[in-house]
Parts: sequence; C-alpha cells; structure tokens
Amino acid sequence: MAARIDTLRHSELAGAGLRGTIPSTIGDLSDLTMLDLSANTLYSSIPNSIVRLAALETIRLSHNALNGTLPSNIGSLHLLRELSLSNNLISGALPSSVSDLATLETCDVSFNRLESSIPSALLQLSHLSYLYAMPPAVLVLILSFTWMF
Repeated sequence: MAARIDTLRHSELAGAGLRGTIPSTIGDLSDLTMLDLSANTLYSSIPNSIVRLAALETIRLSHNALNGTLPSNIGSLHLLRELSLSNNLISGALPSSVSDLATLETCDVSFNRLESSIPSALLQLSHLSYLYAMPPAVLVLILSFTWMF
C-alpha cells in the first residue's frame, strides 16, 4: 500500500539540503500543521497556495533565498501561531491580513527586504509575544509578561 502524502501532518525538513522552489501543490496538504523548510536553498516566492493549509500552526521558512511578496491573504491561516521567515529576500509590505492571525504568538520577518511599516493592528494581537522585524525596519520586540500573585 502506498503512503498518502496528502495526510502528512508535520514536515520538518530544516537543513535537509533541499534546493529549488516550494511547489504550488503544497496547498494540497490539507492536514499539515507544521511546515519547516528552514536552512535550505529554496528560492522564488512563497506560493499563494500555502494559504489553503487551514490546519497550519507553524511556518518556518527562514534562512533560504525566498523572494517576492507574502501572499496577500496569509491572514486566512487562522490557527497560525508561528510565522518565521527571517533571512530571506522577501520584499514589499507585510499584508494587512496578518492582523487577522488571532492566534499568532511569534512573527519573525527580520533580515528581509520588507518595507519598514508594520500594520498597527498586528501589534494589537493578544497572543503575540515576539515580533522581529529588523533591517531595514526597526527591531520591534514585544515581551510577554506573566503576572505573579
């Protein structure tokens, strides 16, 4: 019996020596909760089909050569808790839809070519603990505090 890749839940391939582009068929992995393709040699843009991954909680695409802009409707990933895209060549602005990521805890878009403006609504997300957005943008770090009684 052949394995069914469309039921894949975790893809942890950090530093696996992958080269090339992220295929648009990535959006067919509807059960995927974690996508970690960091520290490879991936280039081109992040496919728009990634927003079809409704179960996705973690995206780690740091330390590649990804370029282009982020999918404008990335905010439709309502379960996303971690968005890690640092050390790429991503350009443009963060889409305003990122403010729809109500469960987002960590957002690292540092060391890209993003415009320096950060959607103000992003800073209002109640679960957001860390936001890294530096060169050319200014580093923004939101610390979470635990009240002790």
